[in-house]
Amino acid sequence: MDRRTNELKQRKRQLKNEIKRSDKKLYKLLVGFSVFGILNWLFWYNQYLNEGILCHITFIYLPMLLGMIFFYFKFNSFVKYYSDTTTILDKIGCFLLLLLMGIMISFLSFGTVSDIIYKSLMDYSVKDKSTVIQFYSIDRFIYGTGGRNSINRFSRIEYHDATMQNGNFSLSKFNGYDSAVIGELKNLDNDEVKKKKLVLYTKEGFWGIKKIIHFNVK
Repeated sequence: MDRRTNELKQRKRQLKNEIKRSDKKLYKLLVGFSVFGILNWLFWYNQYLNEGILCHITFIYLPMLLGMIFFYFKFNSFVKYYSDTTTILDKIGCFLLLLLMGIMISFLSFGTVSDIIYKSLMDYSVKDKSTVIQFYSIDRFIYGTGGRNSINRFSRIEYHDATMQNGNFSLSKFNGYDSAVIGELKNLDNDEVKKKKLVLYTKEGFWGIKKIIHFNVK
């Protein structure tokens, strides 16, 4: 009995040491992928029209699912250790926490890589296509506050087309023209904003998805 107890303790000690190493690896991966994802989002932020469910499954949901499967087998001991609890509520709590961690890490890693592949394929697809101009009615402008010189990716124009299909167009202070439009629209009331038109210059790529090349507000 003592031998069996000692073996169990030894195994638990080994698993705990392995978990400590896994914790460090996960932390480094999370920090690295976070920086990678944020840089991709800030400095290579393209916008598209007509992205359907096929696009979302191929370039968002499927990569994230593959990422979760990959990290589950990569850190299997980590999952087993933290899910080895006594009560049902603890097991449910651990499962939800680990699921959330898996989704987050998978989104930042596999999701970011998939996003880069998607944008690269789209750039290649629209390379020789002609530009099409489309006009949209503006519903409202939402200003993303954050200080005069702060990073701003949260200002946006809500619009609709002739079929009353709604959309959102994000603005950024990184672009000088975007900054000028933000400065103009934030000083108007909503009725004045609605009198303007959003003009999108697009090129059509694969699956009928259109990449927004430029925009104007008139």
